[in-house]
Amino acid sequence: MRALIVGMGIGELYKSIYERKLWDVTTVDQQKPADYWDIEEVPGEFDVAHICTPNFTHGHIARTIASRCKIVFVEKPGLRTSEHWEALVHTFPNTRFSMVKNNQFRHNVSELYLLAHSSEEIVLNWQNHNRVPNPGSWFTEKDKAWGGVSRDLLPHLLSWIQVFEPEYARLGLYASSKHQHYDLDTVGSTDYGVVDPAGVYDVDDRADILLNNETHMYTCSASWKNPVGDKIDIEFYKQGDLIHTEPLGLCPEDAYEKMVDTAVDNLYNDRYWSEQFARDTWIHKQLELF
Repeated sequence: MRALIVGMGIGELYKSIYERKLWDVTTVDQQKPADYWDIEEVPGEFDVAHICTPNFTHGHIARTIASRCKIVFVEKPGLRTSEHWEALVHTFPNTRFSMVKNNQFRHNVSELYLLAHSSEEIVLNWQNHNRVPNPGSWFTEKDKAWGGVSRDLLPHLLSWIQVFEPEYARLGLYASSKHQHYDLDTVGSTDYGVVDPAGVYDVDDRADILLNNETHMYTCSASWKNPVGDKIDIEFYKQGDLIHTEPLGLCPEDAYEKMVDTAVDNLYNDRYWSEQFARDTWIHKQLELF
């Protein structure tokens, strides 16, 4: 079995997963040690590929490798729009595509589903105290990142909603908002990369979306820089009372591995991939609100 990993940031995690499985792993990166510098140089066919590069490169890389891969995982936020995602999937009908939704494969999803089912309001928080990613780099340039924290962290929270709400596509939009509270002069030091004072910062650093149906209200709040402190958890409420708080923390590596294994096991299961397409398209459409 062969795996292709493009981008050796989070790509290092995938590399370790496949090496444990004794797969043949090929890596590509233009800044970090890898087997190849450019995707155009890579020969051969692959069972699974992972695109872990800056957002604005996802589409080109996906189209370059699609015809030589059985399964292609694209890191969040996928592509720029739902229309771009649909075009990619339909252009290569013999390739399976999935945006990375690793949180849906955590060991406790069944337990949290039951909590959500018995709750009336679910609040999903990913608010960092001081974690603006590499201010001044492509992360904070809208033309390259397509948005800020809304494209970086909201996809994770939206993927959790899909775990809790089987009829997620029927949820209505109650409200959405985005804000840019900082710029390169005011972001200060950060726990996630060095500030480039000559770079660009024109993206949202706080984003919220509220979705509801007849029985549930889902509130997603994401922030790169929250003066109050870190708040990364899921809160479950019933009749206004908090009944449970689930700390999230970093997603464990075994969830990523289960995501990969599930995809490989379902390679020829059209129903599975139709659902992945529906989930990915829905997430893209929510992100377009920002």
